[in-house]
Amino acid sequence: DENGALWVWGANDLGQLGLGHTDAVDGPTQVPLKGIVDVAVGKQFMAVLLENGTVWTWGDNTYGQIPGAEEDFVAEPRLLEDISGAGSVHAGNNHALALLEDGSLRVWGDDYYDQLGGGDEALNAFVEENGLRVAAIEAGGDLCGLRDETGDWYLWGDLFDEAPAPLEHTGVVSLSLGYWHALAAEADGTLWGRGDNAYYQLGPIYSDTYLNWVELPFGVGAEDRASRAPAERDKARPVEPFAAEVLPVAAGYYTSFAIAENGEVWAWGRNDYGQLGLGDEESRETPELLALKNVVQVAAGDYHTLFLTADGSLYGAGCSYDYDQLA
Repeated sequence: DENGALWVWGANDLGQLGLGHTDAVDGPTQVPLKGIVDVAVGKQFMAVLLENGTVWTWGDNTYGQIPGAEEDFVAEPRLLEDISGAGSVHAGNNHALALLEDGSLRVWGDDYYDQLGGGDEALNAFVEENGLRVAAIEAGGDLCGLRDETGDWYLWGDLFDEAPAPLEHTGVVSLSLGYWHALAAEADGTLWGRGDNAYYQLGPIYSDTYLNWVELPFGVGAEDRASRAPAERDKARPVEPFAAEVLPVAAGYYTSFAIAENGEVWAWGRNDYGQLGLGDEESRETPELLALKNVVQVAAGDYHTLFLTADGSLYGAGCSYDYDQLA
C-alpha cells in the first residue's frame, strides 16, 4: 500500500505468503516487512524490493528461488545478502530477475528453459557489448525481458533463445510475459502476440505462433486483409476496438487483457473459472469489454484475476479453490 506495507492472502502450503507459517489465509494479512516498493509474485514464491534497495524472498525453494537457503521452502522473508542497490524486481514461474541502480542485472532460480539467460555474467556482458542502458525489466512464465532506454526490448527463455534477442517490432509501449504466451502493444493500439494459443489468448489465429510474432487480427476481417496489397498486409495495423489508444497489456495463464486509455478493460482467452471477469465461464476468441471502469492495473494469475482501479479499489474474478485467493 501507500505506506510500503504488503498484504497477502490465499494458499500458503510452501510459506509463499511470508507469514512464518504454512496455513492458508482467508483475508488480507500484513507481511512483517516495511518500506516495500516493488513486489514480484512467482508460482509459489515471492520477492520484494525495499526502499533501501535490498531484496527479500520467501516461499518455494525447489529451483533455488531463495538463493543461499538449504531448506525446501522458506516461510518468512529472507534477505538476499549479495544484492544491494536494486531498483526493480520481477518474477516468473520459478525464477526472478532484478535490475540494479547501476544498470546491471541479477537472475536466479529455475533455468530449464534458459530463462536465466546464461546467468548474471552472460547477461551483463551482453548488455555491455551491445552498448545498452537497461531502463526496465519484465518476467513471466519461463520468460524474461529487458528494455533499453531507447525503447527497444530484448527477450529470452521459453519461446525465445538462451541469449537475449531483440523484439522485431519497434514502438512497443507495453509488454507482458504470460505462462505460455507473450503480448506486446504499440502506441497506436496495434497488438502483437507469440506463443501458445490453445484458448485463443492470441485470438482466432491458426498459424505457428510459437516461432513468430503475429499481429492480433481483432477488427480486421479476413476479406479486408486479403484485399490489401502484399506490402500492406504485413504492416502494423490499429486493432479495433483499441485504435489510437495506449494499451497496458497483461498476459496470464492462457488469458489476455488490455487496458484502454479511458480505463476500460478488454479480456479474451481462457475463462472456464470466470477469470476474465465477464460474468460467465465461456472462453473468448476475441476481446470483450468488462463492466468495470477506471482500471489502472491487471494482475492475471492461474485461475483468478485482480483488477486495481484509480481510486485504489481492488476487484477479483475467477476461482478461489479452497484457498480464498479472492478473500
